[in-house]
Amino acid sequence: MTETKGISSKPPGPARGLGLHGLMTLLSLGMVVPFAWMVLTSLKSLAEVGDPAWLPKQALWGNYPEVFSVIPFLRFMANSVVIAGWVTLLQVFTSALAAFSFARLQWPGRDRVFFLYLGTMMLPGLVMLIPNFQLMVRFGLVDSYLGLVRRPPSMPLARFCCGSSCWASRGPSTRRRRSTGPVSGRSSGR
Repeated sequence: MTETKGISSKPPGPARGLGLHGLMTLLSLGMVVPFAWMVLTSLKSLAEVGDPAWLPKQALWGNYPEVFSVIPFLRFMANSVVIAGWVTLLQVFTSALAAFSFARLQWPGRDRVFFLYLGTMMLPGLVMLIPNFQLMVRFGLVDSYLGLVRRPPSMPLARFCCGSSCWASRGPSTRRRRSTGPVSGRSSGR
């Protein structure tokens, strides 16, 4: 068997494979343990919750139906679905419009507006927390669905990624038009 410098043509031995499987098993247990602890704790009584023992003294399966009678759990789930759905819909719609405008249309000041827009990505969300809250109070959007849905669709990162996709997917006619002429060294057929 020929061997080049630093590269072996032999497959890794069983000890290495076993070691990697053992490491992956340990890492996966590290991911599963918090979920197992959460499920086991949900089966405990309120008095047992602070107890360091992992297993409940008696599994209380009645805790799960009790959740629905104590708090409006289904309403919370519906709120999450509605808010996430509207934010996603508005984010995709506004990002596609802005991305198309930045990537395909030529208008005066486009590049400056784009860099200004990208500059807002460098502002941490906490910097805009108080001004956004003041706007919400001024427009009466506190404690409303519209107040929750309004802010996320204006996220610049989605527009930047969507704009990169629009720019990369230009058709051949756009590429050909830009690559002909005196700058590229090709003649324009005149």
